[in-house]
Amino acid sequence: MTELITQALRAAARAPSPHDRRPWLFRAHGERVEVHLDHTWTAHPDARAALLACGAAVHNLRVTVAARGRRVVVDWLPEPPEHLASVLLTGHSHPTRYERALAACIQTRRVREPFPDGPVPEPARRALHRAALAAGARLLFLDGAVELPAALRETEPARLDEHHPLLAVLHTEEDSEFAQLRAGAAMQHVLLTATHLGLTAGFRALPTGIASARPVLRELCGGRTHPQTMLLLGEDSAAAAETRLEVGIA
Repeated sequence: MTELITQALRAAARAPSPHDRRPWLFRAHGERVEVHLDHTWTAHPDARAALLACGAAVHNLRVTVAARGRRVVVDWLPEPPEHLASVLLTGHSHPTRYERALAACIQTRRVREPFPDGPVPEPARRALHRAALAAGARLLFLDGAVELPAALRETEPARLDEHHPLLAVLHTEEDSEFAQLRAGAAMQHVLLTATHLGLTAGFRALPTGIASARPVLRELCGGRTHPQTMLLLGEDSAAAAETRLEVGIA
């Protein structure tokens, strides 16, 4: 196994997952990495969250390899339901500053508890929205006069009532397994971008799995797309990034 593949696998294993249970299995074959879903998750109630986590792991692989000057090709769902993706290293490239910055954020991203109370400024919101769009998803910020689903507030009342994080729904056009994997990659792209911007960010997959919350969230998103996960965001003024880089394509 090459040094680059070893580093990429370590980065992939740092992807967020439900209760930090890491539902993925990695198999390296030369310059190809297979990402498999642990079979215990195939019929699990949190299977959606597991697919999101595996998509995030694939994204970390891609970002790490790109930052080291290599191109990758991702083959999604070559042998479902357990073989979720194959990542093949191909040619060489010149990494951008943005790619190197995101790769560094894989190592530094932390989730503070409780979330800081600082508001997320409008330029940061625009950057996060562009990050989601670049990865094939959309981001809806829930604040102002938006009425949140009761089931969502019942899930984490302390987080929502005492610490006031900004909530956002990441949603997609489709709701297939492929769409959920890609949503996981988009989620991680947004989380890494948030880290680069000096924000504290985390994801909560559970609310979109609550039957009473999903229809309300879908209506908030316009009624035609599918909510995949919730993001919690807050600005920590002490950690706000001074560097401002253009958000690139994942």
